Amino acid sequence: KRAMDFTGLHQRWLRESVKGYTIERLSSRKLRTAHRDLIWMRHLSDYLNAREDRGEQASALTREDMTAFLAWLRIEVPDANTRNMIVGATRRNVAFARRHLAQSGQVAEHIGGGFQLYHEDLPVRTLRDPDEPGRALPPVVLAQLLDEEVLAPLGSKHVEYRLGFELIAHSGRRAGEVCNLPA
Repeated sequence: KRAMDFTGLHQRWLRESVKGYTIERLSSRKLRTAHRDLIWMRHLSDYLNAREDRGEQASALTREDMTAFLAWLRIEVPDANTRNMIVGATRRNVAFARRHLAQSGQVAEHIGGGFQLYHEDLPVRTLRDPDEPGRALPPVVLAQLLDEEVLAPLGSKHVEYRLGFELIAHSGRRAGEVCNLPA
């Protein structure tokens, strides 16, 4: 079992929002996914905690705060793919706060109208070219795959395995990538 620890979220309105969003997500997602989102929301909380009001006044937050958070995050999290996940989690949680906790008398009352993320705020994800080889197998593994003592027991009955091993070794692709190559 994994415990969900919300104490790392400094702002009451953000903590309540993340709790609510987590409950909503747990109905359709795994605990691991919800736990990861919780960890990522600490980035926004840490950033807001540096403000003079510690980010407690949701109504005082503006688009400039969100833009500054994105710039801060770019320095704190250099990997674009990880940053993309953090920004996505932030976007979903802030939208949840706006939808469910921004009414009068609630913790995120009158959350700043500009304090939100748009699709264009998401960092560009870098995808691997499907035509380029993936992470090559280590040379020691390749040597074992091509060792005649390993291949000999296959005999003529299992020629396709031998060919598969040779294709993996000579192409630098992993077995899963070889299986997905077009015929």
